[in-house]
Order: sequence, then C-alpha cells, then structure tokens
Amino acid sequence: MGVICENVIDVVTELEEYFLCSVTNQKCCFQRYCSNDERVINTEGAKICKARTESANIENDEDKAQIVVPETKKNEEIVTKKEKGVVTLVTSNYVVYDYEGTSCYKNGHFNVKIGDKIEV
Repeated sequence: MGVICENVIDVVTELEEYFLCSVTNQKCCFQRYCSNDERVINTEGAKICKARTESANIENDEDKAQIVVPETKKNEEIVTKKEKGVVTLVTSNYVVYDYEGTSCYKNGHFNVKIGDKIEV
C-alpha cells in the first residue's frame, strides 16, 4: 500500500487522474497508478519529500508569526547574461530567430540579415 501524504490534492478529470501538491502547487513527484486499486497512490519516496518535511517543520514551529524573511540588498546590481538567437527570417515588421532550437519572433524594425545574432 502507498504512503498517505497530507499535502496532496486528488485531481480527477475525464482524461487523467493525478496528485497535486498543495505546498509546491505542482504535480506530486512521488505518485503512481495502482492497477489493483484502480487509482493513483503515493510511492515510498513520499516519506522523504522535501515539500512534505518543510511544511511539517513550519507547522510544528510555535513562532510562525515571527518567521523573518531576509531583506535583499537595496543597491545590489543584478548581472544578467545577454542571450542571443540566430536570425532566420527578416520582414519589415518583425524578425524570426532561432533560440535554443525554438523559433521566436520580435516585433519592430531591426537592421539585421539572416544569420546575424540578435539579443533575445
């Protein structure tokens, strides 16, 4: 028999049945379909689920109201890597480019030609 997790929400639609984790708001990683019971159950891995243990720690904390979230530095500069895509089509109104195997487009007029790199 599977482990019973108190954080799962059983979602049943016409096409599928799955567990949704109420802590992470994503599908539960520790679920499988039991053909004997004809329903979805949690696997043994649910015992060590980080979302389950973290929510238990928060619930057991007597001073929940005094949980302090660290402040971020106000003057901290965020350095972002400028990513580039390769132009595959140029029109007067938009540009189509390839970014990590996916075709994307940008509206506007750009002075580029096919094969040039454009900032994403």
